[in-house]
Amino acid sequence: MKQTLVLAPLRLLALLPLSVLYVLSDAVACLLYHVVRYRRHTVDDNLRRSLPHLSDSQRRRVARRFYRHLADVVVETVKLLHISDRQLQRRIEVRNAELIDQAAAHGQSTLLYLGHYANWEWVQAITFHCTLPELRGEVYRPLHDSNFDKLLLTIRSRFFPNQLIPQARVARTLLSTHQSGKTFCIGLISDQRPHIEHPSHTMQFLSQETGFITGGEEIGNRVGAQFLYIDIEKTRRGHYRLTLQPIEPSHTQTDYPISEQFMKMLEQSILRQPELWLWSHKRWLHQQQSSTHKP
Repeated sequence: MKQTLVLAPLRLLALLPLSVLYVLSDAVACLLYHVVRYRRHTVDDNLRRSLPHLSDSQRRRVARRFYRHLADVVVETVKLLHISDRQLQRRIEVRNAELIDQAAAHGQSTLLYLGHYANWEWVQAITFHCTLPELRGEVYRPLHDSNFDKLLLTIRSRFFPNQLIPQARVARTLLSTHQSGKTFCIGLISDQRPHIEHPSHTMQFLSQETGFITGGEEIGNRVGAQFLYIDIEKTRRGHYRLTLQPIEPSHTQTDYPISEQFMKMLEQSILRQPELWLWSHKRWLHQQQSSTHKP
Protein backbone atom coordinates (compact mmCIF):
# COMPACT_ATOMS: atom_id res chain seq x y z
CA MET A 1 0.00 0.00 0.00
CA LYS A 2 2.78 2.44 0.96
CA GLN A 3 4.65 1.58 -2.22
CA THR A 4 1.55 2.33 -4.32
CA LEU A 5 1.06 5.69 -2.60
CA VAL A 6 4.65 6.67 -3.44
CA LEU A 7 4.80 5.09 -6.90
CA ALA A 8 1.67 6.79 -8.26
CA PRO A 9 2.95 10.40 -7.97
CA LEU A 10 6.41 9.30 -9.18
CA ARG A 11 4.84 7.86 -12.33
CA LEU A 12 3.12 11.21 -12.92
CA LEU A 13 6.44 13.03 -12.43
CA ALA A 14 8.12 10.65 -14.87
CA LEU A 15 5.72 11.82 -17.59
CA LEU A 16 7.36 15.25 -17.51
CA PRO A 17 10.23 15.89 -19.93
CA LEU A 18 13.71 15.95 -18.42
CA SER A 19 14.01 19.65 -19.17
CA VAL A 20 11.18 20.27 -16.70
CA LEU A 21 12.47 17.74 -14.21
CA TYR A 22 15.82 19.54 -14.13
CA VAL A 23 14.05 22.72 -12.98
CA LEU A 24 12.68 20.64 -10.11
CA SER A 25 16.17 19.19 -9.58
CA ASP A 26 17.64 22.67 -9.11
CA ALA A 27 15.07 23.41 -6.41
CA VAL A 28 15.72 20.08 -4.68
CA ALA A 29 19.49 20.67 -4.72
CA CYS A 30 19.06 24.08 -3.09
CA LEU A 31 16.77 22.57 -0.48
CA LEU A 32 19.16 19.71 0.31
CA TYR A 33 22.22 21.94 0.57
CA HIS A 34 20.90 25.09 2.26
CA VAL A 35 17.75 24.10 4.15
CA VAL A 36 17.64 20.41 5.00
CA ARG A 37 21.45 20.26 5.01
CA TYR A 38 21.19 16.57 4.08
CA ARG A 39 24.25 14.80 5.50
CA ARG A 40 26.27 17.99 5.18
CA HIS A 41 28.60 16.92 7.99
CA THR A 42 29.30 13.57 6.29
CA VAL A 43 29.88 15.22 2.90
CA ASP A 44 32.18 17.91 4.32
CA ASP A 45 34.14 15.37 6.38
CA ASN A 46 34.54 12.97 3.43
CA LEU A 47 35.73 15.77 1.17
CA ARG A 48 38.18 17.05 3.78
CA ARG A 49 39.70 13.60 4.29
CA SER A 50 39.66 12.56 0.63
CA LEU A 51 40.72 15.75 -1.14
CA PRO A 52 43.32 17.35 1.15
CA HIS A 53 45.02 18.94 -1.86
CA LEU A 54 42.03 21.25 -2.36
CA SER A 55 41.46 24.44 -0.43
CA ASP A 56 38.40 24.92 1.77
CA SER A 57 36.73 27.09 -0.87
CA GLN A 58 37.42 24.50 -3.57
CA ARG A 59 35.89 21.74 -1.43
CA ARG A 60 32.81 23.89 -0.80
CA ARG A 61 32.47 24.31 -4.55
CA VAL A 62 32.69 20.53 -5.01
CA ALA A 63 30.04 20.06 -2.31
CA ARG A 64 27.59 22.46 -3.99
CA ARG A 65 28.11 20.76 -7.34
CA PHE A 66 27.69 17.36 -5.68
CA TYR A 67 24.24 18.25 -4.33
CA ARG A 68 23.21 19.55 -7.75
CA HIS A 69 24.36 16.31 -9.36
CA LEU A 70 22.71 14.18 -6.64
CA ALA A 71 19.39 15.90 -7.33
CA ASP A 72 19.89 15.20 -11.05
CA VAL A 73 20.43 11.49 -10.30
CA VAL A 74 17.18 11.44 -8.31
CA VAL A 75 15.05 12.89 -11.11
CA GLU A 76 16.84 10.83 -13.76
CA THR A 77 16.11 7.70 -11.74
CA VAL A 78 12.43 8.65 -11.47
CA LYS A 79 12.41 9.25 -15.23
CA LEU A 80 13.21 5.55 -15.73
CA LEU A 81 9.52 4.91 -15.00
CA HIS A 82 8.66 6.58 -18.31
CA ILE A 83 11.48 6.87 -20.83
CA SER A 84 11.92 5.06 -24.11
CA ASP A 85 14.87 2.88 -25.06
CA ARG A 86 15.50 5.22 -27.97
CA GLN A 87 15.76 8.28 -25.72
CA LEU A 88 18.08 6.46 -23.31
CA GLN A 89 20.36 5.40 -26.12
CA ARG A 90 20.56 9.02 -27.32
CA ARG A 91 21.67 10.04 -23.84
CA ILE A 92 24.07 7.19 -23.06
CA GLU A 93 27.06 6.55 -25.27
CA VAL A 94 28.72 3.18 -24.70
CA ARG A 95 32.26 2.43 -25.87
CA ASN A 96 33.91 -1.00 -26.10
CA ALA A 97 30.67 -2.86 -25.36
CA GLU A 98 31.71 -5.45 -27.95
CA LEU A 99 34.15 -6.86 -25.36
CA ILE A 100 31.19 -8.50 -23.59
CA ASP A 101 29.87 -10.41 -26.59
CA GLN A 102 33.38 -11.29 -27.75
CA ALA A 103 34.02 -12.96 -24.41
CA ALA A 104 30.63 -14.71 -24.39
CA ALA A 105 31.26 -16.04 -27.91
CA HIS A 106 34.27 -17.88 -26.43
CA GLY A 107 32.31 -19.13 -23.43
CA GLN A 108 33.69 -16.52 -21.04
CA SER A 109 31.55 -14.55 -18.60
CA THR A 110 32.07 -10.89 -17.69
CA LEU A 111 32.03 -8.96 -14.43
CA LEU A 112 31.51 -5.21 -14.79
CA TYR A 113 32.92 -3.10 -11.97
CA LEU A 114 31.62 0.37 -11.21
CA GLY A 115 31.13 2.76 -8.31
CA HIS A 116 28.45 5.13 -7.06
CA TYR A 117 29.70 7.58 -9.63
CA ALA A 118 27.84 9.76 -12.18
CA ASN A 119 24.49 8.01 -12.75
CA TRP A 120 24.90 4.37 -11.73
CA GLU A 121 21.16 3.74 -12.19
CA TRP A 122 21.41 4.38 -15.94
CA VAL A 123 24.43 2.10 -16.40
CA GLN A 124 22.15 -0.87 -17.03
CA ALA A 125 21.59 0.62 -20.50
CA ILE A 126 24.67 -1.41 -21.43
CA THR A 127 22.20 -4.27 -21.89
CA PHE A 128 21.17 -2.62 -25.19
CA HIS A 129 24.68 -3.28 -26.50
CA CYS A 130 25.21 -6.97 -25.68
CA THR A 131 23.12 -9.99 -26.57
CA LEU A 132 25.14 -13.18 -26.09
CA PRO A 133 25.42 -13.71 -22.29
CA GLU A 134 22.48 -15.85 -21.16
CA LEU A 135 22.32 -14.10 -17.79
CA ARG A 136 22.54 -10.32 -17.65
CA GLY A 137 21.93 -8.18 -14.62
CA GLU A 138 23.34 -6.50 -11.53
CA VAL A 139 24.03 -7.32 -7.91
CA TYR A 140 22.26 -5.18 -5.36
CA ARG A 141 22.25 -4.86 -1.59
CA PRO A 142 18.64 -4.88 -0.28
CA LEU A 143 17.70 -1.76 1.67
CA HIS A 144 16.53 -1.85 5.28
CA ASP A 145 13.30 -0.07 4.34
CA SER A 146 11.34 -2.80 2.52
CA ASN A 147 8.94 -0.35 0.86
CA PHE A 148 11.73 1.79 -0.56
CA ASP A 149 13.57 -1.38 -1.58
CA LYS A 150 10.53 -2.58 -3.57
CA LEU A 151 10.21 0.86 -5.14
CA LEU A 152 13.81 0.80 -6.39
CA LEU A 153 13.37 -2.75 -7.69
CA THR A 154 10.33 -1.59 -9.65
CA ILE A 155 12.34 1.24 -11.20
CA ARG A 156 15.36 -0.94 -11.96
CA SER A 157 13.22 -3.68 -13.53
CA ARG A 158 12.70 -1.28 -16.43
CA PHE A 159 15.85 -2.77 -18.00
CA PHE A 160 14.32 -6.16 -18.81
CA PRO A 161 15.71 -8.83 -19.32
CA ASN A 162 18.31 -7.73 -16.78
CA GLN A 163 18.00 -9.62 -13.52
CA LEU A 164 18.46 -8.09 -10.07
CA ILE A 165 20.42 -10.47 -7.86
CA PRO A 166 20.49 -9.92 -4.08
CA GLN A 167 24.02 -9.81 -2.70
CA ALA A 168 23.38 -12.83 -0.47
CA ARG A 169 22.55 -15.01 -3.49
CA VAL A 170 25.11 -13.79 -6.00
CA ALA A 171 27.74 -16.51 -5.48
CA ARG A 172 25.22 -19.34 -5.75
CA THR A 173 23.54 -17.79 -8.79
CA LEU A 174 26.70 -17.11 -10.78
CA LEU A 175 28.39 -20.41 -9.96
CA SER A 176 25.28 -22.40 -10.92
CA THR A 177 25.02 -20.42 -14.17
CA HIS A 178 28.63 -21.27 -14.97
CA GLN A 179 28.20 -24.93 -14.06
CA SER A 180 25.22 -25.17 -16.42
CA GLY A 181 27.47 -24.09 -19.31
CA LYS A 182 25.97 -20.60 -19.64
CA THR A 183 27.70 -17.23 -19.60
CA PHE A 184 26.76 -14.14 -17.63
CA CYS A 185 27.43 -10.40 -17.66
CA ILE A 186 26.88 -8.93 -14.20
CA GLY A 187 27.41 -5.41 -12.90
CA LEU A 188 28.96 -4.94 -9.46
CA ILE A 189 28.83 -1.64 -7.59
CA SER A 190 31.97 -2.37 -5.62
CA ASP A 191 32.77 0.85 -3.77
CA GLN A 192 30.36 0.08 -0.94
CA ARG A 193 31.51 -0.19 2.65
CA PRO A 194 32.06 -3.87 3.55
CA HIS A 195 29.89 -5.26 6.32
CA ILE A 196 31.74 -4.87 9.63
CA GLU A 197 31.28 -8.54 10.50
CA HIS A 198 32.91 -9.70 7.24
CA PRO A 199 36.70 -9.93 6.83
CA SER A 200 37.90 -7.07 4.64
CA HIS A 201 41.09 -6.07 2.90
CA THR A 202 42.34 -2.53 2.82
CA MET A 203 44.36 -0.21 0.64
CA GLN A 204 44.97 3.50 0.28
CA PHE A 205 41.99 5.02 -1.52
CA LEU A 206 41.33 8.76 -1.67
CA SER A 207 44.09 9.50 0.85
CA GLN A 208 42.92 7.10 3.55
CA GLU A 209 43.00 3.43 4.50
CA THR A 210 39.89 1.87 2.99
CA GLY A 211 38.28 -1.56 3.23
CA PHE A 212 36.99 -2.98 -0.03
CA ILE A 213 34.75 -5.81 -1.23
CA THR A 214 36.55 -8.83 -2.73
CA GLY A 215 33.73 -11.28 -3.42
CA GLY A 216 33.42 -10.41 -7.10
CA GLU A 217 37.08 -11.13 -7.74
CA GLU A 218 36.87 -14.45 -5.91
CA ILE A 219 33.85 -15.58 -7.94
CA GLY A 220 35.31 -14.28 -11.21
CA ASN A 221 38.55 -16.19 -10.68
CA ARG A 222 36.63 -19.40 -10.01
CA VAL A 223 34.82 -19.21 -13.35
CA GLY A 224 37.58 -17.59 -15.43
CA ALA A 225 35.60 -14.39 -16.06
CA GLN A 226 36.96 -11.26 -17.65
CA PHE A 227 36.94 -8.14 -15.46
CA LEU A 228 35.94 -4.78 -16.94
CA TYR A 229 35.75 -1.34 -15.35
CA ILE A 230 33.01 1.07 -16.42
CA ASP A 231 34.51 4.53 -16.60
CA ILE A 232 31.64 7.04 -16.65
CA GLU A 233 31.83 10.61 -17.87
CA LYS A 234 29.04 13.16 -17.59
CA THR A 235 29.42 14.92 -20.92
CA ARG A 236 26.57 17.34 -20.19
CA ARG A 237 23.42 17.37 -18.12
CA GLY A 238 21.49 14.16 -18.73
CA HIS A 239 24.16 12.72 -21.04
CA TYR A 240 26.77 10.13 -20.11
CA ARG A 241 29.61 8.27 -21.79
CA LEU A 242 30.39 4.75 -20.54
CA THR A 243 33.75 3.29 -21.53
CA LEU A 244 34.47 -0.35 -20.75
CA GLN A 245 38.12 -0.87 -19.83
CA PRO A 246 39.88 -4.16 -19.00
CA ILE A 247 41.03 -4.31 -15.40
CA GLU A 248 44.66 -5.35 -15.62
CA PRO A 249 45.83 -6.75 -12.27
CA SER A 250 48.55 -4.75 -10.61
CA HIS A 251 51.98 -6.35 -10.25
CA THR A 252 52.21 -5.55 -6.55
CA GLN A 253 52.14 -8.35 -4.02
CA THR A 254 48.48 -8.52 -3.05
CA ASP A 255 45.83 -11.19 -2.64
CA TYR A 256 43.30 -9.15 -4.61
CA PRO A 257 45.03 -7.49 -7.60
CA ILE A 258 41.77 -7.01 -9.57
CA SER A 259 39.93 -5.34 -6.69
CA GLU A 260 42.87 -3.09 -5.92
CA GLN A 261 43.24 -2.06 -9.56
CA PHE A 262 39.50 -1.32 -9.75
CA MET A 263 39.80 0.96 -6.72
CA LYS A 264 42.71 2.79 -8.37
CA MET A 265 40.75 3.24 -11.61
CA LEU A 266 37.72 4.50 -9.70
CA GLU A 267 39.92 6.93 -7.78
CA GLN A 268 41.19 8.37 -11.07
CA SER A 269 37.60 8.89 -12.24
CA ILE A 270 36.66 10.60 -8.98
CA LEU A 271 39.65 12.93 -9.02
CA ARG A 272 38.83 13.89 -12.61
CA GLN A 273 35.34 15.12 -11.65
CA PRO A 274 34.87 14.73 -7.88
CA GLU A 275 31.33 16.10 -7.65
CA LEU A 276 30.01 12.99 -9.41
CA TRP A 277 30.80 10.55 -6.57
CA LEU A 278 28.37 9.76 -3.73
CA TRP A 279 30.01 11.79 -0.96
CA SER A 280 26.96 11.49 1.30
CA HIS A 281 27.69 7.79 1.85
CA LYS A 282 29.37 6.96 5.17
CA ARG A 283 32.07 5.05 3.31
CA TRP A 284 34.75 5.09 6.03
CA LEU A 285 32.54 4.72 9.09
CA HIS A 286 34.05 1.40 10.25
CA GLN A 287 37.63 2.56 9.73
CA GLN A 288 36.97 5.75 11.69
CA GLN A 289 35.29 3.83 14.50
CA SER A 290 38.22 1.40 14.66
CA SER A 291 40.78 4.21 14.86
CA THR A 292 38.71 5.94 17.54
CA HIS A 293 38.69 2.84 19.76
CA LYS A 294 42.36 2.00 19.39
CA PRO A 295 44.26 2.24 22.72
